[in-house]
Amino acid sequence: MDYCGRNGAIPYDFVCHTGGIDSTWNSTCTGCDGVPRPDLPVFLVNGQYKGGVQIDVCGICGGDGANCTGCDGVMGSNSKKDICGVCKGSALSCKGCDDLSTIPPKQLDACAVCGGSNWGSCDKSPSLVTPVPCNYQTLSPRYICEQGCDGNKGSGAKYDKCGVCKGDGSTCTDIPQCRVGAPECPDAVNQGCACKACAEEWLARTGCMCNVTQDACGKCGGDGSECLGCDNVPMSGKVKDLCGICDGDNSQCLGCDGVINSGKKFDLCNKCDGGNADRDLCGVCGGDGSSCTGCDGLIHSGVAVDACGVCGGTNRCKWRDGDPPAASKGSTDAVSVTLLLSPAQRRAGYFTEDADDEAFSGIVGACVGLAMGLVLMLWVVMREWE
Repeated sequence: MDYCGRNGAIPYDFVCHTGGIDSTWNSTCTGCDGVPRPDLPVFLVNGQYKGGVQIDVCGICGGDGANCTGCDGVMGSNSKKDICGVCKGSALSCKGCDDLSTIPPKQLDACAVCGGSNWGSCDKSPSLVTPVPCNYQTLSPRYICEQGCDGNKGSGAKYDKCGVCKGDGSTCTDIPQCRVGAPECPDAVNQGCACKACAEEWLARTGCMCNVTQDACGKCGGDGSECLGCDNVPMSGKVKDLCGICDGDNSQCLGCDGVINSGKKFDLCNKCDGGNADRDLCGVCGGDGSSCTGCDGLIHSGVAVDACGVCGGTNRCKWRDGDPPAASKGSTDAVSVTLLLSPAQRRAGYFTEDADDEAFSGIVGACVGLAMGLVLMLWVVMREWE
């Protein structure tokens, strides 16, 4: 009995030899490596027992079939992923605008340039020799940077994740071919983007390779930072005015002459850059200086004509003689003055209207008589001294 006889699964007749060592010696448990292995399982193939190390489905002695297991998980299928990473794919799911399959595929930019780097707004008018994009670093030209993806100034319109201007993202939210268990993708280990049908449909709907979406600027895989307005909002259309104010109207640095940064302003007479030349010395626009000139002809002297028609006067004509009493404080109105009048005269209202003339006449007469008496007495004394 040969060495393979140690494997009880091999019948005695296949391991018992009478002619000595020959071509059948240990053949029932000797594998592709030529080493008898009674410890390994044996298989009955076409009436013959075969054991030992075997050749796998990939043709490798002692192999486990992994070297030829396909991307579909089937041993020996030898199926592979294409350049786009799709199992058994046709390299169409990452085919760019240049008809080449690359990762990432080349995309048309905002100015319709294949592989270009302009995103957001671009003027593609037929009259232009070449399209003019918005330079979002300098936010110029202004008329382009102010446009949304719809080409309208100030609309703020953006691209949705599917690359649709003003869209809601619904056109690429639920792609049937990318659902789990989709009939187009029967391989259990290759669902979603690993499936050719899903990957190609994704590209068709979004313009991007599978599992990649567009940002608000319309760039596949972008973060929205390449089309920011001055307010840091993608595609807001807001730019700085000539005064450097975000979304301003130039009013903060517009001169009264309508020229930006001229520095010209309206003066106090509302005249542009007038320098207040139309104001007189009294501060009156268009004045002649008379509004603050005293009757003495001097500016701001404060001297005025009194009630008696006297320049700088104190209304003495209203008081007959002398200065007005202190109690009047310069007023020309009648005031209460203590005089040598009887109670009846005071009650009668002397020093008001007609009564003041009579009172003054009495006082003046008394004073004149007293003065004449003093003069006569002085004359008599002097005569006696002679």
